[in-house]
Amino acid sequence: MTDWPRERVALAFDDQEYTYGQLSGLASGIAAALENRGVKPGDRVALMSSNRPEWVAAVRGIWQAGAAVALFSPSW
Repeated sequence: MTDWPRERVALAFDDQEYTYGQLSGLASGIAAALENRGVKPGDRVALMSSNRPEWVAAVRGIWQAGAAVALFSPSW
């Protein structure tokens, strides 16, 4: 990630705003949960999600864990 201030808004969805710091924290939590479940660098993780802020945090968390993300659309 760039050197944006952690308090700067990175993402807005409906009436919610997420700062760079909040997204980073969510991604770190997801990465830790994946690692605790045995996901290792190079693994593939499937993600089915609509276009929501949680999707952004999940993708970043998967990447942070060193895994690759396989995206699936719930509308399929």
